Order: sequence, then structure tokens, then C-alpha cells
Amino acid sequence: MAARRRQRRPFDPHYWLQVRVAMFCARGGHTVEPGQWMRYLKNDHRRLGSCETCLAQVGISRPTRPFTFKKDAPADVRARQTGGDE
Repeated sequence: MAARRRQRRPFDPHYWLQVRVAMFCARGGHTVEPGQWMRYLKNDHRRLGSCETCLAQVGISRPTRPFTFKKDAPADVRARQTGGDE
């Protein structure tokens, strides 16, 4: 008998990063402030990213999944902006 294939998670060629310094949004042509999210294409040597706001206008939303920083990582920018940086 032939071996059965396992169900795999769908492959997503993109990844999301939280902005720590001001960056450029390639889709909207504007500067993205720290604390917002940007989406990049994997293996894109040009590093042309699109911000969450511009992607929401075309119907693309950031996946909701838990996000935690490592202990030795810098402080959470979004938490610091809202005042909950403990």
C-alpha cells in the first residue's frame, strides 16, 4: 500500500514584523511609525514591506496569534505607547 500523505498547514509566503524604528511602506509610499506591523515576502532581498493599515484597505488582515517577546529582547513598543510596559 502506498503511504498516506499527512495534512500540512497551508504555506504562507509572508511574515509579519513589528516596527521598532521608522520604516518605509512600499505599498502606500509613506513612513511607518514604531509599534505598527508590517508584512514582508520571504526571500525578498529588496525588503519591500507593506504596513498593516495599507493592507487592511485591500482586505488583508494580520493573523491573530499569540505574540511574546523574549526576556532579553527590547521592551514592547506598543505596550510602552499605551502605558502598560511592566
